[in-house]
Amino acid sequence: MKEIQKFLGHFTHMALLNRGFLSLTRALYDFASSFTTGYKRLWPTAAKECSWIAYLLPLLHADLRLPWSPTVTVSDASLSGVAVCQTSWDLNVV
Repeated sequence: MKEIQKFLGHFTHMALLNRGFLSLTRALYDFASSFTTGYKRLWPTAAKECSWIAYLLPLLHADLRLPWSPTVTVSDASLSGVAVCQTSWDLNVV
């Protein structure tokens, strides 16, 4: 299980470049939270998500040379919903 947890941690960090990618890991999170010790065969749905990630990972990139934006957006998600807030800040603060 530690391997799946580590994989999810690395993938989540990379997916912050494009948060839409975070929607790929529902079954993987369920699988990781269902078993705390030992080795288990990966669920077919979780394996399919791993395949999607492998195919889509080359598309995950960001141009770090882009200028900063004054628009600041934050989000938080849970199983019961999603909260999103947006505001404008001075570029010196951003």
